[in-house]
Amino acid sequence: MSASLDEALDGLLGQLAAAGAVSPDVLAPAAPEQIAALDALDGVTLPDVFRAFLERVGSYDDGRCHALKAHEPDFANGMFVLRARWIPKNYETSLHIGDPEYWPPAYIPFLWGGSGDFTVINCDAASPAYGAVYDLDEGLGVRNGPMDSDLVAFLERSARELAECRRFFETPTFSMLAIHRRR
Repeated sequence: MSASLDEALDGLLGQLAAAGAVSPDVLAPAAPEQIAALDALDGVTLPDVFRAFLERVGSYDDGRCHALKAHEPDFANGMFVLRARWIPKNYETSLHIGDPEYWPPAYIPFLWGGSGDFTVINCDAASPAYGAVYDLDEGLGVRNGPMDSDLVAFLERSARELAECRRFFETPTFSMLAIHRRR
């Protein structure tokens, strides 16, 4: 049985803290108006679990980030949480690519690798994969089907990745897959 969003998110935040990551100390809720802006995007229906995610970790506490010298620390999938206020701009930019095979409409970014790589969630309520989480790779787009069937499964897998030492934090803000660990 799958955990609730709160259980899965708390599990990941606990694993992040245990791994020495600073992200649990600097993440903050998105403002209600930022979430409302996502609701207003054409063709987008936010899954309830994604809305709840943003309400807990859709932004950063800038004062804590400054105090801890933590600018956009890794959260999951080797990426940082994309601030909810930046999501509409990143999404609208993707629509100008014009290739729905590369970045399908209503696939909303919520994690960013800092370049052109994103983790996206399917917010097309008419899709059979509504709520599924995908890797969007710069140059390749959405590929290989969903990484996880939903956001809770993604968070649970990300926590297992840390618990099983398949990902580690080289610094409090930067994680790597264990296959890249220096010996």
